[in-house]
Amino acid sequence: MKICLPVVKPEINSEISPVFGRAPYFLIFDLEKEKFKIIKNENLIERGAGIRSAERIVDEGVKVVICDNIGPRALDLLELSGIKVISEIKGKVKNIIEKFKKGELA
Repeated sequence: MKICLPVVKPEINSEISPVFGRAPYFLIFDLEKEKFKIIKNENLIERGAGIRSAERIVDEGVKVVICDNIGPRALDLLELSGIKVISEIKGKVKNIIEKFKKGELA
């Protein structure tokens, strides 16, 4: 299963971004392979950044998005695509992934 976290730096030790749609990068973590990839967010200055970012995440085959704040339109698109969204999460990405693996995030 793949999970997505919006991040401020292109690395596993980054802090989670305070916003989803305008996050500088997205970290896609594959739980089965224990590997990740970084996607640069090309939608930073465009109108509708949240929707475009959500569409990109859907295309990646992600099943869960873990973020801090997310706009209602991006949230709706992700949920309608069958992606679970866990919001209001802050901290270092590596720690958040470990908490998710342990079932500590709702």
